Amino acid sequence: MVGNAIDYCGHELFTEVGDIKRYSIHYDRSGRSKGTAEVVFSWRIDAVVAVKRYNNVQLDGKPLKI
Repeated sequence: MVGNAIDYCGHELFTEVGDIKRYSIHYDRSGRSKGTAEVVFSWRIDAVVAVKRYNNVQLDGKPLKI
């Protein structure tokens, strides 16, 4: 996932799909976002919907890989 865009709107983006159990952004040792995140939904079907809705969608000029 894309660094700055996902830092600011990733959580909101995925809550549109369903209830999120856990959300975390991955950072390198210097504290800079690696451009990836982990999203765990409360329900499996919500995760499936998120993949269908957002995989390869452009965010901040780069495609989301879900």
